[in-house]
Formats: sequence, structure tokens, C-alpha cells
Amino acid sequence: MKKAPVKNTAFRKLGLDAGATTQQIRQAFRVLAKKYHPDRNNHTSQSAEKFKDLSIAYREAMTAHKEMTRQKLEKNAAAAGFSFSGLFRPGADKCFHPLATHGKKVEADVPLTFEEAIRGVSVELKIQALMPCPKCFGQGSEKPDDFFGCPKCQGSGSILEGDGSFLSRAVCPKCLGEGRVLKKCGGCGGEGRSEGEKRFMAHIPAGVDDGNTITIPGEGHAGAMGGRPGDLHINVRVGESKMFLRKGNDIFHETQAPFTMAVFGGKIVVPTLDGDVLVTIPPGLRANTLLRLNGRGVNGKGSQFLRLALEVPTQLTAKEKKILEDFARTKGYPIPEQPSLGGWDRLGRLFRRG
Repeated sequence: MKKAPVKNTAFRKLGLDAGATTQQIRQAFRVLAKKYHPDRNNHTSQSAEKFKDLSIAYREAMTAHKEMTRQKLEKNAAAAGFSFSGLFRPGADKCFHPLATHGKKVEADVPLTFEEAIRGVSVELKIQALMPCPKCFGQGSEKPDDFFGCPKCQGSGSILEGDGSFLSRAVCPKCLGEGRVLKKCGGCGGEGRSEGEKRFMAHIPAGVDDGNTITIPGEGHAGAMGGRPGDLHINVRVGESKMFLRKGNDIFHETQAPFTMAVFGGKIVVPTLDGDVLVTIPPGLRANTLLRLNGRGVNGKGSQFLRLALEVPTQLTAKEKKILEDFARTKGYPIPEQPSLGGWDRLGRLFRRG
């Protein structure tokens, strides 16, 4: 199912058809604004949201109407002798036009521990962002119909351009040909937004990885003149774990085990993301072999791979050493030669035996 164009939706919210005139748009908005203005409804959140929604619809409808008007003027520009070069030059951006613009995105880096990234967590963000002006509710003017004559064109809607030898009449870049401009809000200078600190509770889903970006629609910079806000982009930064190594949805872990377990096998308790589990080690385990624990990865999507770090004894009794030497001779393994004893060493051993 196709969505209706934004401009058509804006006209419908005002109870108008898409071909409504500027006067009809203003009149419809004036009636609805008086009905839903927060000052008349005890500043309830519902009335504030309704008023803001109507204001956005008003700006979008006006923008759509002016765009249609501009297109018509362009078609007849050659015959009428009009020039549109001054309408979009950089200086025109500084003029106050009652046109809504989309807010930009805000980026925030969120550091997480390894465990928080695996389990998911809710974090409170403090973001410096452009926020709707509390004085004009983000609309750029304290009164949506507080217009006065355009000082640039003296209300005519057009100006003369040229170098003196050739003059042409162009649409006034300050009022866009309407002959009047809207009075700016004293709190935000007509932009409808101002700098402020925004507190936002963001839910980080379980299983995010380092470098992932989470997009929260509508939580970025406020739009100018009641325009739609931008999005919030949360860049996830995940710390390392002392116990696990992550690669995608797989987890790697190394655990200590006696060297005899590689020969005889056995059972050993191993930590996983979901707690300790008892793992059976097969006999005759080769060096650097990875044991796979299915379903023990991130959120059960991957696996955990286990490698045994074998503990080799360094201090043996004479009996233990003899047992290992006999085993080595049986298998034909090399045995280091023992240093020969000198006369005094042999004499000392005799005294110890005595």
C-alpha cells in the first residue's frame, strides 16, 4: 500500500485539498490553532502535541504551495521577464521565511562492557542538541499569523535586479513574493529551536558488537520552523573481556586442565555466557584442538569454542620422575641424560643413606 505524499497529508490535516490557496491555508490553520493552542488547554501534553502537529502541517502545506507557485512562475519566466536567480542565493538563507526544514542527525558514542553488550542494557544519554523553542513551541513565531509588510520589497512581493543597463523584476527573496513576512520569536530569533541538553533513555539490544550503530528515529536535532527532527545515531563501543574472545556470534575460551586429561579424558567445569557447564573431554586430545559447544555463542546463535591449556608439572618427586621415565622408555621417547656424580657427591649420598 502506497503512502500519500507528505504535502497531501499536510493539507488533509488542515481539512483542505492539495490545491488550496495561501489564504485558505492560513485561514484553516488560524481556526485550528485557536482551538488547540496550549494556552487555551492548560498546557496539556495532548494539546501541545496537537498544536505542534498542526503547525508542522501548516509549514509543509505552505512550502508545497510556494513550490507549486514557483514552478508556475518558472514556466512563464521568459514571457513575464522575471528572474529567479536571487531566490536561492546564499544571502536568501538568512532571511526569515516560514518554511520548515528537516533537522540533522545527532551522533553519540556509548561505551559498554562486554557483558552489557551480550545481555543488552538501557542507558541514559545526555546529548547537546537543538531543541524546539519553548517560547514559540518550535514554530519560529510566538503567533503563527503575526505578519507585517516586507521591508525589502515594501510589500510588493518583487524587486528590481540588474547592473543599471538592464533591469529585470525578480521575486523578493525575503518574503518569496508574498509581500509580508512573519514576526520572529524573541526566544529563538525565528528559527524555532535553540541549543539545550537532551536526556534520553536508549535501549541497547542484546548481542550488539563493537562498531555497531543503532538508529533512533526523531531523537536528533529539532527541525527549523517546526520541521521534522533528525535521527539519533548511537555508535556502540564494546570493551574487552578477560575471559572470552568474541568473533561475530562465536565465543572462544581457554581453560586450564592437567596434562593427564589430554591422555585419559575426563570431565571439567567450563564457564560460558550462560553460566558454568560440565564438559566431557575425549581421551587422546591433540594439542591446540578446539572443542565446540553448540548453541553457547551470543544469544544462542553461535557456538563456544574451548581450548585446553594443559598444566605440565615442574616439580616432581623421585618416584614420579621414575614413573615418567619408565613410560618414556616404553614408548621410545628421548630421556635427558642425568649429570654424572663426582666423588664428593657420591660420598655425600653414602652418608645420607647411612
